[in-house]
Parts: sequence; structure tokens; C-alpha cells
Amino acid sequence: MRRLISHTAAALAATLAMATPAMAWQVTWLGHAGFLIEAKDGTRLLVDPWLKNPKFPAGFQLPATIDGILVSHGHFDHSGSATELSTQFKAPIVGSYELVSQLQPKAGPEGYGGNIGGGFTVKGVRVTMIPAVHSSSINAADGHPVYAGSPVGFVLQAKGEKTLVHAGDSGLTRDFQMVGEVYKPEIALLPIGGQFTMDPGMAAIAARYLGVKQVIPMHYGTFPFLTGTAAQLKQALKGGTATVSELTPGKPVKF
Repeated sequence: MRRLISHTAAALAATLAMATPAMAWQVTWLGHAGFLIEAKDGTRLLVDPWLKNPKFPAGFQLPATIDGILVSHGHFDHSGSATELSTQFKAPIVGSYELVSQLQPKAGPEGYGGNIGGGFTVKGVRVTMIPAVHSSSINAADGHPVYAGSPVGFVLQAKGEKTLVHAGDSGLTRDFQMVGEVYKPEIALLPIGGQFTMDPGMAAIAARYLGVKQVIPMHYGTFPFLTGTAAQLKQALKGGTATVSELTPGKPVKF
């Protein structure tokens, strides 16, 4: 009898666990700085989508619905697929005002353009723009760069979820310390390639400024000059409290 009760209790606990999964972001790296980020409530966001990047997972299919497309700055390797995806999914583009006004598709929904310190609620996720030290432009028809507003990073907050930061293409700056103090993030997506962004050593300092527990490296391995590696980031963070999650493009991971 006791075995039956014990077995029944275990089965009930397992069923309840399946019915009410733990709160968690589901993060899928799409190569370079691109991610599909899904909240437990079903909100789906694309961040810096460039689906033609060399690391984009072959055969990967995006879900049937996307609720928002976040673009940190205008460079092609971050904004390259934003307009077509906004049209395809009828999803608003979120970013700096000048950039959104240039990427806005004629047949798409009205975008959410703002500036650093401001934010928007996209379905169940609050998106706040934070400073990124970089440049931002898109190429005009004649090939010349056109100013595309301030580069930004994003803070993502959702009910019951750990606060998550996508740093965009930032260099190392004390602004990360301010972001850590104000938003208290636990997860950070940080560029580590070097030359155009932080390298692994600088990213480790940014992680300490933020006070995060989990670091997901990005913006590396796509081009020969992006020489930073996840192994170097792990070494730079050795002895600290943050751990590194090296994602495989196309494979979702819960955090």
C-alpha cells in the first residue's frame, strides 16, 4: 500500500511539473549577434536578425509567430533581415527612433522607435534601451553610410523571469555598472569578438560590472578578424561568480 501511495505521489508530482514548468527564457542563438528569445508566456522576440550570416543554422525554421524585432544599430550584420521579417511576421521593429524610421517596412506594422532610457512593452516583455558604445549607420542606395541613430543594447524583463541583457555591439564602458545597479540582470549576452566590440577580457569586466550569473558570448567566429573565443571568456571569468554558456546555433537553451 505504501509503495502504491508513494508511486502515485511521484506520478502526480511529475505531472504537475510538466503542467507548470519553471519560469525560464528559451534562448536560441542564430549566429553572430542574432537570437530568438522566447518568454514562458509565449512572447517571441528576434534580436539583431541577420539570417544570411555564416553561422546561421542550416535548415533552421523560425516559429509561426514573432511578436517583436529588436535591432541594436544599423550595421548590416545586425539589421540585415529586420525589414523583411517585420513584413513577414507583421512584427514591429524596436530600436532607436532614427533607425526604426529607416527600417520601417511599407507593408509592415508601425515600429517602436525611442532612445536610451526609454522602453516599450512587447506583448508580455518589457524592453528597455540601454547605452552601447559603438557607431550606427545603414548604407544608402549609392553605398554611402547614412546616420541611423544611437546604438543601443536591450534589457528584457518579464513576469517571473530573470532579467536579461543583450549588449548590442558595445565596447567596454562604465555604463554596464549603471545597468547592473538599476536593473540587476542575471543573464547577459555579450560580444567577445574584438576589433569592433569588446574582446573576451573586456567582456569579462563588463559581466562583473553587470553582476550577472550567466554570460552568453556572441559576435565572434563569424569573420576572421573576430578572434575572441568562448574559451578565452571562460578563462577571463575564472574565479568569479559568472559562468559561460557557449550556445550552438539553432539549439534552444532555457535559462
